[in-house]
Amino acid sequence: MAKEKAFIKRLIFRLIKKRIAGGTINTAFNVAKELNAKKIRATITFLNEGDSATQKARYNLMSYMELVNRIGRLHIEADVSLRLSQISSADMGSGESN
Repeated sequence: MAKEKAFIKRLIFRLIKKRIAGGTINTAFNVAKELNAKKIRATITFLNEGDSATQKARYNLMSYMELVNRIGRLHIEADVSLRLSQISSADMGSGESN
């Protein structure tokens, strides 16, 4: 099963590789700036598997917040694609998981 899953991930990556700006936030911002220079608005997506674990959801939430803050600070014209399932278990300070 693990070999099949790894194969599928590699296959999908090959199919969508030209649409991925990079594996880090910095490479994504560099590509977004290049697009903005051509008067093209970028869409940035933080890809991380959704998980019911509160720690991982909190990490995802903080990553999205940092992404939005940096877009504003760097004056990048970009949208952020957000999957709610990635942050659905983040504890927002209420003492409850959502």
